[in-house]
Amino acid sequence: MFFIIRHPETEWHILGKLQGHKDSKLTEAGKKTAMKFGKSLKNKDITKIISSDLGRCSQTAKIVAEIIKVPVEYSHELRERNFGELNGKPNKYVLKEFDLNDPDLTSPGGESFNAMKSRVISYLKKISNNKKDTILFVTYEGCIRALLSEVYSLKFTDFKCDSSSDFIYRFLVDSNNIKLKEIMKSK
Repeated sequence: MFFIIRHPETEWHILGKLQGHKDSKLTEAGKKTAMKFGKSLKNKDITKIISSDLGRCSQTAKIVAEIIKVPVEYSHELRERNFGELNGKPNKYVLKEFDLNDPDLTSPGGESFNAMKSRVISYLKKISNNKKDTILFVTYEGCIRALLSEVYSLKFTDFKCDSSSDFIYRFLVDSNNIKLKEIMKSK
């Protein structure tokens, strides 16, 4: 079993910039959401946190870890999609230059949605097969969208694959298949 959350609001969300493999810090509202995650997950028997190594997720993971008192590990496998030359650009510019709805399209120097999906799903399956650990993964909207599209067997653009920045997802891994068990709103 594992839980997964996406990092909360960052400064670049407010500025309307595509983060990808670039970074911005959590806002005060984002920090409060991270604390809510910690309080909501405090009694869920989580044994460790594995977070993306980028700052906005590691900042979220550290806040949660202080509350639930477990160690944090970092992995580049949990990174958001790499948008290459579009990382850090204003969303308005990106939408004019790039079709974000095409899962196979790769921006210059970046990766496709499907490449990111394959990377993230493979990693989650590999790490989650350890039955003695209950892990919290801290990652991104795109990674959770990829996971939900896999679980539901839907296109990643389907509304069922939308993820909120204050939701906590609980999954089971059974015979290398991932199944959604619960969606909770942080309190």
